[in-house]
Amino acid sequence: MNSATESIKDTLELIRPYLPSAIVRRLADANESKLQRSQSFEGAVLFFDVVGFTPTTLALAAKGTRGIDALQTVLSNYYTSLLKHLSQWGGAVYQFAGDSVLVSFEKQKDETDAEAALRVVNCALGIFNSISEYSSNELLGETVNLPARVGLAYGVYQEFILGEQDRFLRAVIAGTPVDQSISAEKLASSGDIILSSELWNLLPTSKTGENINSDFHRLIDCEKCENIIPLPSRSAAEERISDERFFKRCKRFIVPELYQRVTNIHKAFSGDYREVASVFVRIDSPLESNADSKNFNNFFTYVQSVATSCSGTFVLTDLSDKGGVFSVLFGAPAALENKEALAGRFAIRLLEGASNYPAAKNLQIGISTGMAYCGDLGAPFRKDFTAIGEMMNIAARLATLSGYSGVLIDFQTKSKLAKSFSFHEVGDVELKGVSGAKKIFQLTSEQKNIPGLLIQYRDKMIGRKEELDRLHKMLDTSSEKGGVVCRIIADAGIGKSRLTNTFIDQAYDRNVEILIGYCYPYEKFTPFYPWKELLSLFLGIFEDDSLETRVSKAEKALYNLNSFDIAWAKALVALMGVPVQEDPLTREIDRKQKTKDFSKSSSACYRNVQTRSHWRWSSKTFIGSTNFPAAF
Repeated sequence: MNSATESIKDTLELIRPYLPSAIVRRLADANESKLQRSQSFEGAVLFFDVVGFTPTTLALAAKGTRGIDALQTVLSNYYTSLLKHLSQWGGAVYQFAGDSVLVSFEKQKDETDAEAALRVVNCALGIFNSISEYSSNELLGETVNLPARVGLAYGVYQEFILGEQDRFLRAVIAGTPVDQSISAEKLASSGDIILSSELWNLLPTSKTGENINSDFHRLIDCEKCENIIPLPSRSAAEERISDERFFKRCKRFIVPELYQRVTNIHKAFSGDYREVASVFVRIDSPLESNADSKNFNNFFTYVQSVATSCSGTFVLTDLSDKGGVFSVLFGAPAALENKEALAGRFAIRLLEGASNYPAAKNLQIGISTGMAYCGDLGAPFRKDFTAIGEMMNIAARLATLSGYSGVLIDFQTKSKLAKSFSFHEVGDVELKGVSGAKKIFQLTSEQKNIPGLLIQYRDKMIGRKEELDRLHKMLDTSSEKGGVVCRIIADAGIGKSRLTNTFIDQAYDRNVEILIGYCYPYEKFTPFYPWKELLSLFLGIFEDDSLETRVSKAEKALYNLNSFDIAWAKALVALMGVPVQEDPLTREIDRKQKTKDFSKSSSACYRNVQTRSHWRWSSKTFIGSTNFPAAF
């Protein structure tokens, strides 16, 4: 075996636990040349949930490294025992959501409905025994109790493969048994197994239990049956595990940010306790026809696109009784200083573009910020990345709060957004499962002149009064006479960015329009790179805008300037690196001259100060163009 093949095999072993076993099995099948986007299965769906999990988890996580290590050990043991038991009876885990697990049990070939129902119920009856050893522990002075409850339903359900291959794919299940299993679990107390009436009626008459209502029954006991699921073995498909094609198929189902993390850490379980911004997106999700599923997938890929452009990490797709729910994290697994602003920007962009997608009915978004345990949950052979904290519950409740629409945020998030966004107070609201009323705000728009990527520091800057005074004098000069360029030069770590951000924040209070562009070392030889971001902000262009939309926005901006022929619109879009056939008026002008011409004309309409740090990373052509300060 050569080193390349060995490397593929090693990487595959790292990413395979993040995929449902049913998907892995089909990906390994040489005859499965293309996964079906949707297909139906008959069988049972089990929903498992741990009671009071979040407080216990956070109490340990807050104790630092020792607490995290202890938490990972107990969770690994607990879920390894649980998932091993479920797998032995034919269960395939499709979803982790916090501490809960959604499991599919397909009816086996030549198995009757009654036999399949009895097999799954026998599995459910053995769950609590499988985890009993780890259900109560004393760790670092904390009593860790992990009681659980189970909901079960039977019927026909659908599997959907969502997404596009150039981003990532996600396998989810939906249908009446999924909804019923979740509803059943909500009726359960610790140690209970609640069955849907359809499943209850398939069981032998010797079963014991009690009626809860016309739809659900509490199971106490049932006759035992032999487990017909064969033990895992090295099949022909498994022997193709090192095949490059198999690896590429599996990789498509991994969120890129998670793939980066998994292949770099090389640990069975990893996680930490950190502050994150959580966003939950909810839409109505009728999936009754092929058109419905296609429309839903189109919106799903749109959410993927906007999340990626705003540095968010997709962690959950849920199709259940709540509708279609997507969960996106900002600040995990990769830390982000401006996570709240990026979460807000993601929500606003999603809201603005939703009208183009038929599936985005009754779109509602919730955002909450707080401390959470962020890491792996599950077993070495089946796990997923998740976040556990009260802010996850708050964001989920805001996204499903009845009587509201748009983007709802909590006070913690609002306090971090400062002047970057516009919002109004909704008031104190009681949220299910959350202690005490929470002050809620509705996010309405992002301020164009304060980009969300501007870092909001926790404390005021001390000192640098002389430098700030000089910058404000330059702003006065700019307002009275013309544009000014200021270069801020200092050694690394002295505080150039802090000084610049403080000045920008103060200038905002003087009703100055502010747009920001960044220079990076790897873009040093890219002509006009900083202008691209400046132009994007000035024109209100987003990464996921179509070519026609970009040109239209450019034309509108130039029309408002009154000093430009709108034929320059396509030239501006081309300057941003988008291939477009320019108007004859600008086609023959070289890019350097175009920038100078635009800078001269726009400087007549705006007065400005340009402050630049990391100037050395700008191309010479770009630096030359700043001799004609424009409105950026």
